[in-house]
Amino acid sequence: MSIHAQTPNQSYLHIELSQTEFSYTTDSTRNNYYPEFNVKQDDYMFVHDADSSYMVGGIPIAFKLTHQMPSFNGGDPSEFCNWIGKRIIDLLENDNIHSFWFTVDFLLSSDGKVKDVRVDPYHSDKEHTSLDKNILKIIKDSPKWVPEIHYWKRYCTPFSLHISSDHFIKGKGTVIIGQYSTSYFNGLTYQLWSDSPEKAQNEVIPDYQIASDKDIDEKAHLEDESINLSQWIKSNIQDVTEMVGFGDGESEIELIISANGWVAKATVINSYDQLLGEHLAYELLKSSPRWVPAKANGISVPSKVRLTYSWRF
Repeated sequence: MSIHAQTPNQSYLHIELSQTEFSYTTDSTRNNYYPEFNVKQDDYMFVHDADSSYMVGGIPIAFKLTHQMPSFNGGDPSEFCNWIGKRIIDLLENDNIHSFWFTVDFLLSSDGKVKDVRVDPYHSDKEHTSLDKNILKIIKDSPKWVPEIHYWKRYCTPFSLHISSDHFIKGKGTVIIGQYSTSYFNGLTYQLWSDSPEKAQNEVIPDYQIASDKDIDEKAHLEDESINLSQWIKSNIQDVTEMVGFGDGESEIELIISANGWVAKATVINSYDQLLGEHLAYELLKSSPRWVPAKANGISVPSKVRLTYSWRF
């Protein structure tokens, strides 16, 4: 099948796939994806769909930004248009002139299966429906896709397939495959990135944006109030107890907590052993539990938090 640009008065079959404006979801109910707490999947417990952290054995581990557009047969979603176009042409009778247009909505599930296939009556020509049932069956029998993935979590993706023909003659007309738009995919990627620790750590927060203690109405504190930070460090960071040569002492670390509650920077202020201080700062930056950010006039703001950890060997 060839792909050509459309010209006036041309005999053509036009197939275009687009993402609909339904909110993202992790199941076929099409509920808003944000927020969704404590979703268990395999060995991971997702704290929040828009978080970039997961829990393993009660320990939060930071995600790296990972996103993948849905794909079909190793290509982008427009490859589905090529696949279904060939099968629609097989349905058409030779030498007949075919003119029709209709839209089919379907949902790509988080496991890569096509579901909820139905004709959109408001965007379809009711006078030309002889192909509807056969085309719906083709779509329902679609091979599995690779679903949309953000932060290693799979998402459902709602699609609309627009099919139109103007005096198309099998073997003589032109097949036009519309360009697939990535705007919704890019929108979700940006939305998740804006709430990620990677953004907090990669974009330097200017000093003038960091609220001082006198400007803060509510200081930053751990999101899970049941966590004792010193005990959490002892259980999850102090994995150097088997190393020889360290003695008891203290490390003072200054954290910059972003307006989204992520540790954006960790600096050693004072440490009896510089190596241990740097180890603690690095691990807190990488895997600290999420914080509730400080507030000034009811608005979340970046702030500084100092903590002192006592090393005991």
